[in-house]
Amino acid sequence: MITAFYVLAAYAMSFTFHPLLRRPMNSLFGILACLAVVVAGCSTDTKPVAPSSAPAAKIVTEETSTPETAASSTPETVLARLKAGGKYTTVSTPLEAFVRAAAAGDSASVASLAQAGINKEGQVRVHVGGNIGKTALHYAAQAGNSEVVKYLVGQGASLTAVDAYAFLTPLHWAASYGHLEVVKVLVGAGASVTATGPGGATAREVASGRGHTAVAAYLRSVGG
Repeated sequence: MITAFYVLAAYAMSFTFHPLLRRPMNSLFGILACLAVVVAGCSTDTKPVAPSSAPAAKIVTEETSTPETAASSTPETVLARLKAGGKYTTVSTPLEAFVRAAAAGDSASVASLAQAGINKEGQVRVHVGGNIGKTALHYAAQAGNSEVVKYLVGQGASLTAVDAYAFLTPLHWAASYGHLEVVKVLVGAGASVTATGPGGATAREVASGRGHTAVAAYLRSVGG
């Protein structure tokens, strides 16, 4: 910057002390002045910007809680949403929708109601498959819906509960209808293979009596 100042000063003095050389001096000092300004600008001390050590900003994806979000966690509002979508329009309670969803293999509705806090051990007097008074796990086992059975078992549904119709466990119902995959899921989860119904029959005996030889053979192999 100092160099530019002196050159510009000399450029100005050329007008005063060299009138005969004014034109050539104007051109010469004009060029030198411009070069000096450029050089001064380039030589200006600049410090490199150090990379920031601050951590990168995190993307916040947390959902904002709203009254509508909070309300959607109740069984009643889940049922209302299901009805609005054309499902279970004839049922009157969330529990009824829950067992019907389990019987139908509607795992999405089962999960929605379970997460909303439905009573998974509740029994309702609805006719699904010709019987009444079973839990959702009973209905899922009877219908052979293994994915729903796995989900309910994972949610802590009782393996020992008996229905209010035949007083049988979910394992009995799965064996009675020959659902080998469901039987294996229930046994793997800890269902008793020696539990008996009112007539003293085990799940293996129920399966054998109804001609489900593969189920009977499997239950025999695991001690039933």
